[in-house]
Amino acid sequence: MLHGLVLTDSLSAAAIADAGYSVERAAPLAIAAKDDMVLFNSINPMATANAVIASISGAIASGKRRRSRLNEAVAHVLTAKGIDLCS
Repeated sequence: MLHGLVLTDSLSAAAIADAGYSVERAAPLAIAAKDDMVLFNSINPMATANAVIASISGAIASGKRRRSRLNEAVAHVLTAKGIDLCS
């Protein structure tokens, strides 16, 4: 079954913070909920991106999130970009 990318609204939005989530905490939850990409706005985007990557990696390493779901999200992004790693 083919479908388009699923993207979050900005994880730095007030509604996320008001619910008690940081961007880093919300990111692995969003991926687990079938989002393929997480979006955020930050004064220091590289630091936030590194924190998000660490958070998702940590959630997978700890067993709290499935590696297969992350692989699926990555495959959706690559397909949308027209990138075939098997060619």
